[in-house]
Amino acid sequence: MIYNQQEFEIRMEWGLKGAEMLAPVSDVMIIVDVLSFSTCVDIATQRER
Repeated sequence: MIYNQQEFEIRMEWGLKGAEMLAPVSDVMIIVDVLSFSTCVDIATQRER
């Protein structure tokens, strides 16, 4: 199974499907939402004062 990644201590995947597949075989999951943060920074820095 491609999502299992059993041979690795740290597993990484992309998107909702990847998270759903890794959840049952992971003790801890960390979700990084880079795009949302980047969008907020872009909006904040482009605002006219």
